[in-house]
Amino acid sequence: MGAPNGRGHEMGERDLDKIIDEDLDLPAAPPIAQRVLKVTSDDESSASDLVKVIGPDSGMTSRILKVANSSLYGHSYEISTLVRAVSTMGFNAVRNLVISASSRDLLAQFGEHERALWEHSIGTGVAALHIARRLPCVTLDEAFTAGLLHDVGRAIMISRRRQEMLAVFDDVSSGGDEILEVEVEAVGHPHTEVGAALLAKWKFPNALVASAWLHHNHTAFGMTEEPLRSLLCTVSVANGICHMLGIGGKPAEPPGSAVRALSFIGLTREELPALAEEARATYEKDHHIFL
Repeated sequence: MGAPNGRGHEMGERDLDKIIDEDLDLPAAPPIAQRVLKVTSDDESSASDLVKVIGPDSGMTSRILKVANSSLYGHSYEISTLVRAVSTMGFNAVRNLVISASSRDLLAQFGEHERALWEHSIGTGVAALHIARRLPCVTLDEAFTAGLLHDVGRAIMISRRRQEMLAVFDDVSSGGDEILEVEVEAVGHPHTEVGAALLAKWKFPNALVASAWLHHNHTAFGMTEEPLRSLLCTVSVANGICHMLGIGGKPAEPPGSAVRALSFIGLTREELPALAEEARATYEKDHHIFL
């Protein structure tokens, strides 16, 4: 797991990653995600290389084009081919879309609780995107991906320890900061550490690992440097907005970490309702793309 300042791994954190992997048997990245990560991490790769990797997967190609043409990104023209999507949106944005779309497969079952978790993840990604539009140092694709993956640890935990996690959901329905302690008691790890360990295993950029790990940790907000600080706070506030809207659960007050994150990105509590309504409109229009 990346350290709060984004400058790499400490030995204890690597040990924790190993322990989590042994406890929960963290899965490898989906094959399409592995291929895309390999291409996008190679400085010699071109747009055509990325198209060659994604193109044979018609389902993924269709998903990328739907997202590229949705109100999430708001292009004023139609993106009709994968080549144009890559050239218009860039390597990183397309990489993030592939990872985001394929992460749905982590949920081995898709019952009521899994659907609620996935809807909450989509809603947080959408809310993060709307927040990022107000910030100078957070890109839209990174904010959306970080929001979508912020609770990926919970997806792993419910797949590996379903009964224990169902009890957690019943005990803490609001998803506030207190859920971390309940998860430790039930499973041995909080979803934040599990998610960070998974994304580290998948060799994700450190900023996305950190956003999964620290979005409930208000102490870390003041310890990080920009642009990572703004990304962490964006995901935290987006998570709070999603709870306010009741996406993936009953409407609830935002976690304390989300409220504390506001000041770090220049927002106030009074601005949350308007942001929430923007996010709600986009979510209701486009969330079906990810279901």
